[in-house]
Amino acid sequence: MKTLKNRCRYLLLLGMILILFTGCSEMTQIEDRDFILAMGISFDNGKYKVTYARPDLSALTGQPVGKNEKFVMTYSGVTISDIEEDYARNSDKRLDLRHLKVIVLDSSIVKNKVKLNELLGFIENKYEISRNTMVFYTKDQADKLLEVNTIGGNIGENVEQLYENNPQNSDAKKVTIGDLINGQYQVKKVVLIPILEIKEERIWLSGAGIFSENEYVDSLDETQLTYVHMMNGMGKGRDIVIENSQVIKIKGIKSKFTYAMKDKKPYIVIRITGEGTELQSNTSGDSRKIFNTHVSEAILYLNQNFTKEKNIDILNLYRKTAYKDRNLWEKYQGKSEQFIEDLSMDVLVDFTLQ
Repeated sequence: MKTLKNRCRYLLLLGMILILFTGCSEMTQIEDRDFILAMGISFDNGKYKVTYARPDLSALTGQPVGKNEKFVMTYSGVTISDIEEDYARNSDKRLDLRHLKVIVLDSSIVKNKVKLNELLGFIENKYEISRNTMVFYTKDQADKLLEVNTIGGNIGENVEQLYENNPQNSDAKKVTIGDLINGQYQVKKVVLIPILEIKEERIWLSGAGIFSENEYVDSLDETQLTYVHMMNGMGKGRDIVIENSQVIKIKGIKSKFTYAMKDKKPYIVIRITGEGTELQSNTSGDSRKIFNTHVSEAILYLNQNFTKEKNIDILNLYRKTAYKDRNLWEKYQGKSEQFIEDLSMDVLVDFTLQ
Protein backbone atom coordinates (compact mmCIF):
# COMPACT_ATOMS: atom_id res chain seq x y z
CA MET A 1 0.00 0.00 0.00
CA LYS A 2 2.84 2.35 0.93
CA THR A 3 4.61 1.51 -2.37
CA LEU A 4 1.44 2.37 -4.30
CA LYS A 5 1.20 5.74 -2.53
CA ASN A 6 4.84 6.49 -3.33
CA ARG A 7 4.27 5.66 -7.00
CA CYS A 8 1.23 7.98 -7.11
CA ARG A 9 3.24 10.78 -5.53
CA TYR A 10 6.06 10.20 -8.03
CA LEU A 11 3.65 10.32 -11.01
CA LEU A 12 1.99 13.47 -9.67
CA LEU A 13 5.36 15.17 -9.21
CA LEU A 14 6.47 14.09 -12.68
CA GLY A 15 3.25 15.47 -14.19
CA MET A 16 3.75 18.84 -12.48
CA ILE A 17 7.33 19.05 -13.74
CA LEU A 18 6.22 18.26 -17.31
CA ILE A 19 3.51 20.96 -17.15
CA LEU A 20 6.04 23.53 -15.93
CA PHE A 21 8.53 22.66 -18.65
CA THR A 22 5.80 22.66 -21.31
CA GLY A 23 4.63 26.08 -20.16
CA CYS A 24 8.14 27.52 -20.33
CA SER A 25 8.68 25.98 -23.74
CA GLU A 26 5.43 27.48 -25.03
CA MET A 27 6.37 30.91 -23.69
CA THR A 28 9.61 30.73 -25.60
CA GLN A 29 7.80 29.66 -28.76
CA ILE A 30 5.35 32.56 -28.54
CA GLU A 31 8.22 35.04 -28.53
CA ASP A 32 9.66 33.38 -31.62
CA ARG A 33 6.46 33.32 -33.69
CA ASP A 34 4.73 35.71 -36.08
CA PHE A 35 1.03 35.20 -35.44
CA ILE A 36 -0.90 35.96 -38.64
CA LEU A 37 -4.51 37.15 -38.24
CA ALA A 38 -5.37 37.94 -41.86
CA MET A 39 -4.14 36.67 -45.19
CA GLY A 40 -4.83 38.14 -48.65
CA ILE A 41 -4.21 36.07 -51.79
CA SER A 42 -3.80 37.11 -55.43
CA PHE A 43 -2.40 35.53 -58.60
CA ASP A 44 -0.61 37.70 -61.14
CA ASN A 45 2.01 37.18 -63.85
CA GLY A 46 2.23 33.46 -63.18
CA LYS A 47 2.84 33.87 -59.43
CA TYR A 48 0.86 33.80 -56.22
CA LYS A 49 0.97 36.95 -54.16
CA VAL A 50 0.25 36.44 -50.47
CA THR A 51 -0.13 39.27 -47.98
CA TYR A 52 0.23 38.45 -44.29
CA ALA A 53 -1.12 40.79 -41.62
CA ARG A 54 -0.12 40.36 -38.01
CA PRO A 55 -1.33 42.41 -35.04
CA ASP A 56 0.33 45.64 -33.98
CA LEU A 57 1.18 44.54 -30.45
CA SER A 58 2.30 48.07 -29.56
CA ALA A 59 -1.26 49.30 -30.15
CA LEU A 60 -2.60 46.51 -27.95
CA THR A 61 -0.02 46.49 -25.16
CA GLY A 62 1.60 49.91 -25.32
CA GLN A 63 5.03 48.32 -25.63
CA PRO A 64 7.42 50.01 -28.09
CA VAL A 65 8.40 48.32 -31.36
CA GLY A 66 11.29 48.81 -33.73
CA LYS A 67 11.26 51.73 -36.19
CA ASN A 68 11.21 49.44 -39.22
CA GLU A 69 8.66 47.01 -37.80
CA LYS A 70 6.16 45.91 -40.46
CA PHE A 71 2.75 44.43 -39.69
CA VAL A 72 1.62 43.83 -43.27
CA MET A 73 4.02 41.94 -45.53
CA THR A 74 3.58 40.73 -49.11
CA TYR A 75 5.52 37.92 -50.81
CA SER A 76 5.35 36.42 -54.30
CA GLY A 77 6.17 32.93 -55.53
CA VAL A 78 5.28 30.22 -58.02
CA THR A 79 3.85 28.12 -55.18
CA ILE A 80 2.60 28.90 -51.68
CA SER A 81 5.42 26.74 -50.33
CA ASP A 82 7.94 29.00 -52.10
CA ILE A 83 6.34 32.00 -50.40
CA GLU A 84 6.52 30.41 -46.95
CA GLU A 85 10.19 29.55 -47.51
CA ASP A 86 10.86 33.13 -48.61
CA TYR A 87 9.11 34.38 -45.46
CA ALA A 88 11.32 32.16 -43.32
CA ARG A 89 14.46 33.50 -45.00
CA ASN A 90 13.45 37.08 -44.30
CA SER A 91 12.22 36.75 -40.73
CA ASP A 92 13.80 35.63 -37.50
CA LYS A 93 10.41 34.34 -36.36
CA ARG A 94 8.32 31.37 -37.40
CA LEU A 95 5.20 31.95 -39.51
CA ASP A 96 2.22 30.85 -37.38
CA LEU A 97 -1.23 30.53 -39.01
CA ARG A 98 -3.03 28.84 -36.12
CA HIS A 99 -4.82 32.05 -35.13
CA LEU A 100 -5.78 33.13 -38.65
CA LYS A 101 -9.11 34.99 -38.58
CA VAL A 102 -9.85 35.81 -42.22
CA ILE A 103 -8.70 34.94 -45.73
CA VAL A 104 -9.32 37.51 -48.47
CA LEU A 105 -9.36 36.37 -52.10
CA ASP A 106 -9.27 38.99 -54.82
CA SER A 107 -10.54 38.80 -58.40
CA SER A 108 -7.16 37.77 -59.85
CA ILE A 109 -7.14 34.43 -57.97
CA VAL A 110 -10.90 33.93 -58.14
CA LYS A 111 -11.00 34.21 -61.94
CA ASN A 112 -8.29 31.55 -62.26
CA LYS A 113 -10.19 28.40 -61.27
CA VAL A 114 -7.16 26.13 -61.74
CA LYS A 115 -4.99 28.18 -59.39
CA LEU A 116 -7.86 28.68 -56.94
CA ASN A 117 -8.37 24.91 -56.66
CA GLU A 118 -4.61 24.47 -56.36
CA LEU A 119 -4.63 26.95 -53.48
CA LEU A 120 -7.57 25.19 -51.80
CA GLY A 121 -5.76 21.87 -52.13
CA PHE A 122 -2.75 23.37 -50.34
CA ILE A 123 -4.91 24.82 -47.56
CA GLU A 124 -6.79 21.53 -47.21
CA ASN A 125 -3.53 19.83 -46.28
CA LYS A 126 -2.30 22.72 -44.12
CA TYR A 127 -3.27 21.56 -40.63
CA GLU A 128 -2.45 24.97 -39.12
CA ILE A 129 -5.30 26.70 -41.00
CA SER A 130 -8.69 25.96 -39.49
CA ARG A 131 -11.52 24.99 -41.87
CA ASN A 132 -13.63 27.52 -39.92
CA THR A 133 -11.48 30.49 -41.02
CA MET A 134 -13.79 33.10 -42.54
CA VAL A 135 -13.32 33.84 -46.23
CA PHE A 136 -14.07 37.09 -48.09
CA TYR A 137 -13.90 38.25 -51.70
CA THR A 138 -12.72 41.65 -52.91
CA LYS A 139 -12.74 43.29 -56.31
CA ASP A 140 -9.89 45.49 -55.04
CA GLN A 141 -6.34 44.15 -54.73
CA ALA A 142 -6.04 41.94 -51.66
CA ASP A 143 -2.75 43.49 -50.55
CA LYS A 144 -4.17 47.02 -50.78
CA LEU A 145 -7.19 46.02 -48.73
CA LEU A 146 -5.08 44.49 -45.95
CA GLU A 147 -2.95 47.64 -45.84
CA VAL A 148 -5.95 49.80 -44.90
CA ASN A 149 -5.33 51.32 -41.48
CA THR A 150 -7.74 49.81 -38.93
CA ILE A 151 -8.52 50.44 -35.29
CA GLY A 152 -5.85 48.90 -33.09
CA GLY A 153 -3.85 47.80 -36.12
CA ASN A 154 -5.56 44.41 -36.04
CA ILE A 155 -7.21 43.93 -39.41
CA GLY A 156 -8.07 40.26 -38.88
CA GLU A 157 -10.21 40.88 -35.83
CA ASN A 158 -11.55 44.16 -37.26
CA VAL A 159 -12.90 42.45 -40.39
CA GLU A 160 -14.34 39.63 -38.29
CA GLN A 161 -16.13 42.15 -36.04
CA LEU A 162 -17.25 44.20 -39.06
CA TYR A 163 -19.07 41.12 -40.33
CA GLU A 164 -20.47 39.95 -37.00
CA ASN A 165 -21.69 43.43 -35.97
CA ASN A 166 -23.61 43.93 -39.22
CA PRO A 167 -27.31 43.34 -38.34
CA GLN A 168 -27.79 41.53 -41.64
CA ASN A 169 -25.36 38.85 -40.53
CA SER A 170 -26.52 38.46 -36.91
CA ASP A 171 -28.07 35.06 -37.62
CA ALA A 172 -26.40 34.24 -40.95
CA LYS A 173 -24.04 31.32 -41.32
CA LYS A 174 -20.41 32.38 -41.69
CA VAL A 175 -18.79 31.49 -45.00
CA THR A 176 -15.52 29.69 -44.36
CA ILE A 177 -12.56 28.39 -46.31
CA GLY A 178 -13.95 24.94 -45.50
CA ASP A 179 -17.03 25.78 -47.62
CA LEU A 180 -14.78 26.44 -50.62
CA ILE A 181 -12.70 23.32 -50.00
CA ASN A 182 -15.87 21.22 -49.89
CA GLY A 183 -17.15 23.06 -52.95
CA GLN A 184 -14.53 21.29 -55.05
CA TYR A 185 -16.45 18.05 -54.54
CA GLN A 186 -20.06 19.33 -54.52
CA VAL A 187 -21.68 19.44 -57.97
CA LYS A 188 -23.67 22.62 -58.72
CA LYS A 189 -23.13 23.98 -55.19
CA VAL A 190 -23.57 27.76 -54.95
CA VAL A 191 -21.78 29.66 -52.17
CA LEU A 192 -22.27 33.35 -51.38
CA ILE A 193 -19.01 34.94 -50.19
CA PRO A 194 -19.19 38.37 -48.49
CA ILE A 195 -17.56 41.15 -50.51
CA LEU A 196 -15.14 43.65 -48.95
CA GLU A 197 -14.28 46.94 -50.62
CA ILE A 198 -12.17 49.99 -49.87
CA LYS A 199 -14.38 53.05 -49.52
CA GLU A 200 -13.44 56.40 -47.99
CA GLU A 201 -10.15 54.86 -46.77
CA ARG A 202 -12.08 52.26 -44.78
CA ILE A 203 -13.15 48.66 -45.30
CA TRP A 204 -16.82 48.13 -46.08
CA LEU A 205 -19.07 45.11 -46.53
CA SER A 206 -20.67 45.29 -49.95
CA GLY A 207 -23.02 42.36 -50.62
CA ALA A 208 -21.75 38.96 -51.71
CA GLY A 209 -20.04 37.27 -54.62
CA ILE A 210 -21.92 34.31 -56.12
CA PHE A 211 -19.70 31.27 -56.61
CA SER A 212 -20.94 28.19 -58.44
CA GLU A 213 -18.61 25.20 -58.04
CA ASN A 214 -16.00 27.72 -56.78
CA GLU A 215 -16.28 29.81 -59.94
CA TYR A 216 -17.29 33.47 -59.62
CA VAL A 217 -20.41 34.07 -61.71
CA ASP A 218 -22.06 37.26 -60.39
CA SER A 219 -22.66 39.36 -57.29
CA LEU A 220 -25.48 40.51 -55.02
CA ASP A 221 -25.72 43.97 -53.50
CA GLU A 222 -26.60 44.42 -49.82
CA THR A 223 -30.35 44.71 -50.47
CA GLN A 224 -30.45 41.62 -52.69
CA LEU A 225 -28.44 39.68 -50.11
CA THR A 226 -30.98 40.69 -47.46
CA TYR A 227 -33.78 39.05 -49.46
CA VAL A 228 -31.72 35.90 -50.00
CA HIS A 229 -31.20 35.72 -46.23
CA MET A 230 -34.94 36.21 -45.69
CA MET A 231 -35.74 33.30 -48.01
CA ASN A 232 -33.44 31.19 -45.85
CA GLY A 233 -35.19 32.33 -42.66
CA MET A 234 -32.45 34.76 -41.61
CA GLY A 235 -32.26 38.51 -41.09
CA LYS A 236 -33.34 39.04 -37.49
CA GLY A 237 -32.42 42.58 -36.42
CA ARG A 238 -32.25 43.87 -40.00
CA ASP A 239 -34.06 47.09 -41.02
CA ILE A 240 -36.02 46.70 -44.27
CA VAL A 241 -36.61 49.97 -46.14
CA ILE A 242 -39.17 50.15 -48.95
CA GLU A 243 -40.01 52.85 -51.49
CA ASN A 244 -42.58 54.76 -49.44
CA SER A 245 -39.97 55.29 -46.69
CA GLN A 246 -41.54 52.58 -44.59
CA VAL A 247 -38.92 51.06 -42.28
CA ILE A 248 -39.51 47.70 -40.60
CA LYS A 249 -37.13 46.10 -38.12
CA ILE A 250 -37.27 42.30 -38.29
CA LYS A 251 -37.80 40.84 -34.82
CA GLY A 252 -38.23 37.22 -35.84
CA ILE A 253 -38.31 35.27 -39.10
CA LYS A 254 -38.87 31.71 -40.37
CA SER A 255 -39.02 30.18 -43.83
CA LYS A 256 -40.22 26.90 -45.30
CA PHE A 257 -39.67 25.40 -48.76
CA THR A 258 -42.33 23.08 -50.17
CA TYR A 259 -41.47 20.99 -53.24
CA ALA A 260 -44.12 19.49 -55.50
CA MET A 261 -45.00 18.69 -59.11
CA LYS A 262 -47.31 21.00 -61.05
CA ASP A 263 -48.24 20.08 -64.61
CA LYS A 264 -45.48 17.45 -64.40
CA LYS A 265 -42.87 20.14 -63.68
CA PRO A 266 -41.13 21.26 -60.47
CA TYR A 267 -43.08 23.73 -58.36
CA ILE A 268 -41.68 25.34 -55.21
CA VAL A 269 -43.47 27.46 -52.65
CA ILE A 270 -41.41 29.57 -50.23
CA ARG A 271 -43.34 30.61 -47.13
CA ILE A 272 -41.79 33.40 -45.05
CA THR A 273 -43.35 34.34 -41.73
CA GLY A 274 -42.20 36.60 -38.96
CA GLU A 275 -42.68 39.58 -36.70
CA GLY A 276 -41.51 43.13 -37.21
CA THR A 277 -41.62 46.55 -35.63
CA GLU A 278 -42.63 49.55 -37.70
CA LEU A 279 -39.98 52.20 -37.11
CA GLN A 280 -41.16 54.66 -39.73
CA SER A 281 -44.13 54.90 -42.08
CA ASN A 282 -45.44 57.54 -44.47
CA THR A 283 -48.22 55.37 -45.84
CA SER A 284 -51.92 55.87 -45.24
CA GLY A 285 -52.77 52.29 -46.14
CA ASP A 286 -52.40 48.96 -44.36
CA SER A 287 -48.69 48.89 -43.38
CA ARG A 288 -48.64 45.13 -42.93
CA LYS A 289 -50.16 44.44 -46.34
CA ILE A 290 -47.88 46.95 -48.07
CA PHE A 291 -44.78 45.45 -46.42
CA ASN A 292 -45.69 41.82 -47.14
CA THR A 293 -46.52 42.61 -50.77
CA HIS A 294 -43.27 44.51 -51.24
CA VAL A 295 -41.11 41.70 -49.83
CA SER A 296 -42.95 39.06 -51.86
CA GLU A 297 -42.56 40.99 -55.13
CA ALA A 298 -38.90 41.81 -54.43
CA ILE A 299 -38.08 38.15 -53.81
CA LEU A 300 -39.97 36.97 -56.90
CA TYR A 301 -38.10 39.53 -59.01
CA LEU A 302 -34.77 38.43 -57.52
CA ASN A 303 -35.48 34.79 -58.33
CA GLN A 304 -36.67 35.63 -61.82
CA ASN A 305 -33.53 37.69 -62.49
CA PHE A 306 -30.90 35.30 -61.11
CA THR A 307 -32.46 31.83 -61.00
CA LYS A 308 -34.54 31.86 -64.18
CA GLU A 309 -32.89 34.38 -66.51
CA LYS A 310 -29.24 33.97 -65.50
CA ASN A 311 -29.61 30.29 -64.54
CA ILE A 312 -27.84 30.89 -61.21
CA ASP A 313 -29.34 28.71 -58.50
CA ILE A 314 -28.68 31.15 -55.64
CA LEU A 315 -30.78 29.06 -53.21
CA ASN A 316 -29.37 25.65 -54.23
CA LEU A 317 -32.92 24.59 -55.08
CA TYR A 318 -31.77 21.82 -57.41
CA ARG A 319 -29.45 20.28 -54.82
CA LYS A 320 -32.23 20.31 -52.21
CA THR A 321 -34.40 17.98 -54.29
CA ALA A 322 -32.15 15.14 -53.05
CA TYR A 323 -33.87 15.29 -49.65
CA LYS A 324 -36.95 17.44 -50.34
CA ASP A 325 -38.51 15.34 -53.12
CA ARG A 326 -36.88 12.12 -54.32
CA ASN A 327 -39.19 11.90 -57.35
CA LEU A 328 -37.95 15.28 -58.55
CA TRP A 329 -34.37 14.28 -57.80
CA GLU A 330 -34.64 11.11 -59.86
CA LYS A 331 -36.40 12.88 -62.74
CA TYR A 332 -33.83 15.68 -63.01
CA GLN A 333 -30.68 13.92 -61.83
CA GLY A 334 -27.77 15.34 -63.83
CA LYS A 335 -30.10 17.87 -65.52
CA SER A 336 -29.87 20.94 -63.32
CA GLU A 337 -30.36 23.44 -66.17
CA GLN A 338 -33.53 21.66 -67.28
CA PHE A 339 -34.76 21.72 -63.68
CA ILE A 340 -34.33 25.51 -63.49
CA GLU A 341 -35.96 26.00 -66.91
CA ASP A 342 -39.03 23.96 -65.89
CA LEU A 343 -39.25 25.43 -62.41
CA SER A 344 -42.13 27.65 -61.27
CA MET A 345 -42.25 29.37 -57.89
CA ASP A 346 -44.56 31.19 -55.50
CA VAL A 347 -43.49 33.30 -52.54
CA LEU A 348 -45.90 33.77 -49.63
CA VAL A 349 -44.93 36.43 -47.07
CA ASP A 350 -46.81 37.00 -43.83
CA PHE A 351 -45.29 39.34 -41.22
CA THR A 352 -47.18 40.69 -38.27
CA LEU A 353 -46.21 44.25 -37.35
CA GLN A 354 -46.13 46.00 -34.00
